[in-house]
Amino acid sequence: MKTAHKSLLLAFFALLAFSAAAQDRIDRAINSLEKKDNVQTTYTEHRTQKDHKLYRTSLILTFSNPQYFKTLEEAFEAERRNTVRAVKNNNTFNYRFKDRNGESTYILNAVDGCYTLVKSWNNGKDDWDDEARTTVLVNGTQVFYSNNQNTLESDINQRIADIEQRVEKSTRTIRKKIRSQTAQSSHSSQSQSYAVSF
Repeated sequence: MKTAHKSLLLAFFALLAFSAAAQDRIDRAINSLEKKDNVQTTYTEHRTQKDHKLYRTSLILTFSNPQYFKTLEEAFEAERRNTVRAVKNNNTFNYRFKDRNGESTYILNAVDGCYTLVKSWNNGKDDWDDEARTTVLVNGTQVFYSNNQNTLESDINQRIADIEQRVEKSTRTIRKKIRSQTAQSSHSSQSQSYAVSF
């Protein structure tokens, strides 16, 4: 009986450790990048008006160093098996994690040498407060404060929509290049076979 009890406890603590570390490698890479001088950081936090409890955060990193993207890409690949949803399309990753602390979404995007990471977290509960306090920090400096979460919500949604538009534009450009290269390659092989047949 004691052995079965110990086994259950060990399994429970292993599950807790796993869920706590589900996206740990991505978070470590993000924490490292936040300290870089050539990374622009925008952080928002939402707290309830009544007891100031944190219930939603978002973090946006923007940079142009391809090595930083590579570091994040490796972290994303390493954590994919821990996601509840993972989408990868060309140079865009969209991962979602869920554990006892809430839900986290990570979007990593590369378009024309500009790299963006968006991380959002919420506590997974429906107790969000419309009169919540919102604070925005850009590179460690507070640039915005509001008692109304809706004010910032549209700004964040617009920023995400801009990223999605850049991804779509980049995808169209890549497809055109592939079609062009395929057409050139096809034309080149036809010319060669024509020359050989003479």
